[in-house]
Amino acid sequence: MSKTISQVSRAFSISTRTLRYYEEIGLIRSERLDSYAYRVYGEEDLRRLEQIVFLRGLRVPLKSIAVLLDSDDAARAVEVLRERMRQMDGEIRSLRAARAALRRLEKMVLQQGACRPERFTELMRAGSSENDEEDKIMTEIPKLKDVRILTLPRMTVAAAHAVCAHPEDAAGEMMAEFVRKSDLRRLKPDARLFGFNHPNPTQGQPVYGYEFNITIPDGMEVPAPLTRKEMAGGL
Repeated sequence: MSKTISQVSRAFSISTRTLRYYEEIGLIRSERLDSYAYRVYGEEDLRRLEQIVFLRGLRVPLKSIAVLLDSDDAARAVEVLRERMRQMDGEIRSLRAARAALRRLEKMVLQQGACRPERFTELMRAGSSENDEEDKIMTEIPKLKDVRILTLPRMTVAAAHAVCAHPEDAAGEMMAEFVRKSDLRRLKPDARLFGFNHPNPTQGQPVYGYEFNITIPDGMEVPAPLTRKEMAGGL
């Protein structure tokens, strides 16, 4: 039985924006039924989405999920899985390092009978633990995973813009078609997608705008209705 994007969002606890993004990069598909205003997902698409959710639960990147779901090449699939395991080994080492840091801080607070944050950095740099294994682990203090981007490089993008009652859907469909027809995933596997209101919705006004930008190779032609933009980058 087909389901609307809102029904799928609730059933899988996934935002509608995430579902639209999955469509834009070609992971799932939806269809528009005759005499029905909204796009829907069929049973095959829902089964595929279940597989995507399962693999995302294992923290497999979306590009790797595409390989696992769309390729019959066992050797390639095994390499994708092994690469994810190698990444997880690094994450495990980072977690062990973080735990060792917490253990040292706990010991310091207990010894001093007070919490003195000004000494935290001093303690971490001292490496004065009597446990050699702990000292070794401490060299692998984890890198921050969740960051705010402060600067962006110069980039060329293809822009899809729509102003209507459901501009994300309209702009998303234009962008998805461009990505498929241009074979952008092969030409630029590191393509980045940005989305923003343009113009912002206002109270009592059902019509607003939304624009998607996706990075493309320099010199790539962009067919109408999409437009080509050069972003200077910076803060």
